[in-house]
Amino acid sequence: MPIIILSAHADNEYLLRAANLQIDGYIIKPLNFTKLESALARAISRLEHCINPVNISDKIIYQPLLKMLQVDDEEVSLGNKECRLLELLLEKKHRVVNKQENHEAVWPDEIMSESALKNLLSELRKKLKYDVIENRPARGWILKMDKA
Repeated sequence: MPIIILSAHADNEYLLRAANLQIDGYIIKPLNFTKLESALARAISRLEHCINPVNISDKIIYQPLLKMLQVDDEEVSLGNKECRLLELLLEKKHRVVNKQENHEAVWPDEIMSESALKNLLSELRKKLKYDVIENRPARGWILKMDKA
């Protein structure tokens, strides 16, 4: 859900709280239409990212809005954490995702154990069937996508 905040609060505490909520814009009154236009563009971009299917490869398609994975033209069921992990990898598709980012995205209110992370990665890799999640030792993981 896109969120744009229009507020009279310019206090750093409010700004930091808003940044942690992953909002699309924080505009301090009086309303600046250039800033509003920029925030609306970010919101539209984020919505398009959620609606459009993502071709991970010619054999793997993920539909974020439906939380549906298709592998070899067959629907594959994903759990909530598997969806969050795949979406994180897709969001950061051009760089390595580290353990801390995994923890914040997949286990935001829980403790993430090493074994839980390994099991989740293993299960997601099995469901994807193809070797598209690459381990980068001591750094994290990256999603290998077909060039498009």
